[in-house]
Amino acid sequence: MNGIDIIKTELIKWARNKNIEIDNDAYVKSMDDNFIVKLSDESLRDLKGGDGSEIKDDKTRTKIFALHSSSALVCNFFEYWRFRDKSALAKALKFNQGIKSLVYEQKLSMGMQGKMPNLDLFMILTDGQAVAIESKFTEWMSKISKKEPFAESYKVGDRWNDVGLPNCQKMVDKIDSKKEKFFYLNAPQLLKHALGLANMHSNKSELIYLYYNIDTSVSEIHKTEIERFKNTLKGELNFKALTYQELFQTFEKFNSEIDSDYQNYLKSRYF
Repeated sequence: MNGIDIIKTELIKWARNKNIEIDNDAYVKSMDDNFIVKLSDESLRDLKGGDGSEIKDDKTRTKIFALHSSSALVCNFFEYWRFRDKSALAKALKFNQGIKSLVYEQKLSMGMQGKMPNLDLFMILTDGQAVAIESKFTEWMSKISKKEPFAESYKVGDRWNDVGLPNCQKMVDKIDSKKEKFFYLNAPQLLKHALGLANMHSNKSELIYLYYNIDTSVSEIHKTEIERFKNTLKGELNFKALTYQELFQTFEKFNSEIDSDYQNYLKSRYF
C-alpha cells in the first residue's frame, strides 16, 4: 500500500473501534464525529469562508467529512486551543511569546487582483507578529500539478523583492524558468503565502510548514525538497518545517498543562 492508503486504513480501524458510522469512502455520516470537540460558530464561519469547499453545513457531505481530511486534522489539533490559554501551544511551537488569536482559512492580499490563497491556520502573537501555518496531511504524497505555477499577475515587476523577500524572488524566478523543480513540496504555494504574509503584515512574520510524516517511497524526496527550500530562503519569514508527530511529542512534555482526553484522542486517531 502507498502512504495514503496506509493512513486511510488506520483511520478506518480507529473509526470502527469508536463505533463511528462511515461510508464506503471513509467519510463520516455525522460531521461532529470527525472532531474531538464540536466546532465553534467562529470556526465554522472561517471554514465556510475558505475557497476549498471544505464545508457547507453539518449535513451536506463535503471534504471535511472525510476521516483523512486535512482540514479535520488541523481542527483536531488546534480547535482545542481556540478559546483557552494557549501558553503550552506557544511553547510547543517554540514561540518566544504568547498567542493572542488563531483563525482558519485566512486570506491575505498580495497587492494585486486575483484569487487570494487561503492559509490553513493564521495566528497573531501577543506583540502583533503574524504566523502562518500551511498544513499537509496526505496531499504531499502525490506529485504536484504540472500546470504553470505562477499566473502572469505574479510576474509583473518583482513582487517578492518589493516586500523585502529577495531570496523568495530568486526562487520564484528559478521555478518559473524551470531551473528549479519541486515534485512533492508545493513550493509555489508556500511562496504565494510568503508574499501575502509580507505584504499584509511584515517580512519579519513567520511561515510554518506543518505536515503529517509517514515513511513512503517519496518521503525522503519530500524532506530533501523541504531542506532545499529552507536553505534557499536563508531565514526569510523565519521559515521552518515541522511534522505533526514532532508537535504531538512536544505536547507530551506539557502533560500537566494539556487535557489528557485531548492528547489521548490525537494519539489514538493519528499516531
